[in-house]
Amino acid sequence: MSRALTAVLPVAVAVGVGVVVTSGRPDVASDPVPAERRCGVALGLFASEPDYDYALLLDEVADVGATDVLLSVPWVQADVTSSHLAPMAGQSPSDATLERTIAQARDRGLAVGLMPVVRLEQTADGVWRGALQPADRGAWFAAYGDLLRAHAELADRAGVDRLVVASELSSLEADTERWRPLIADVRQRFGGTLTWSANWDRFEAVELWDALDEVGVSAWFELGDDPETGWSRPKARLRAMAEAVGKPIVLTEVGYPARSTAALRPWDHTGPAQVDVDLQAELFELFVREVHAEPAIHTIYVWNWFGLGGHADAGYSPRGRPAAGVLKRAYTRWCGASSGDPESSAWR
Repeated sequence: MSRALTAVLPVAVAVGVGVVVTSGRPDVASDPVPAERRCGVALGLFASEPDYDYALLLDEVADVGATDVLLSVPWVQADVTSSHLAPMAGQSPSDATLERTIAQARDRGLAVGLMPVVRLEQTADGVWRGALQPADRGAWFAAYGDLLRAHAELADRAGVDRLVVASELSSLEADTERWRPLIADVRQRFGGTLTWSANWDRFEAVELWDALDEVGVSAWFELGDDPETGWSRPKARLRAMAEAVGKPIVLTEVGYPARSTAALRPWDHTGPAQVDVDLQAELFELFVREVHAEPAIHTIYVWNWFGLGGHADAGYSPRGRPAAGVLKRAYTRWCGASSGDPESSAWR
């Protein structure tokens, strides 16, 4: 099943939103956390002002204990058949904003990843970036390639650690004769780690992992009616994939909207559903219990800090609600970024 990209939000109102720490204590096994585990948060650069300052949001990301931040940058095209895409004012940050945000993140001690995402102006049920069918495939790849090369050079100059070549472009993944030379070209321009963000339902089908440094998965696994056992099969799939290609797994997106449907459809933030911030926190607690000792998973990026958060918002952001406390305790245990936090004893 497909998952549409988070809707464009107005400029976030970040003043006064803090981290809420829950009183619950996940029952964590005694198995050690993999030594190389990285604790990341995705931050969509989705503000409607191209020059919006994300400094306060980055402060919050650092405070939750993250070691890494993945900056998500929208590129826009008209619809699934369009052969042209480009940054768009009101939906995309300016290059100056992107460079400033990277510098701000590094100043806070965060390792920075950069992930372009394709956003559609015209959407409908089942219409999303995973179903692109450009009328002129060559023209689309030329436009995408130009943007990716430019961002690779910007990322290299700015000290970015990880670049995601593409995100959830399921219908175009088979065009390996176009992707391979583009990946090779990007390697000449960017000296960091290269990965891909494959959708949760088809990451085994991607034929490009040999050209990349990691297996990136957009981890919107459906947990079904029994969330307690819902991670068993995804973990087995991820472990088998890591063993098959001999490369670590990076969860480029993992998250839950604060909605009553989050366990059944974590990728769905639209349509009617009750706001349920407690369920969001419970699902994150389940996630950290299930993956804390999984050696195949190297880096995790929680989707997505951008948003209003709080108890009235049905979106993904953990800001100002119990899920933030779950993440802070987990990241303290996993990555030691907040070793002085009194909550850390619950994870030892």
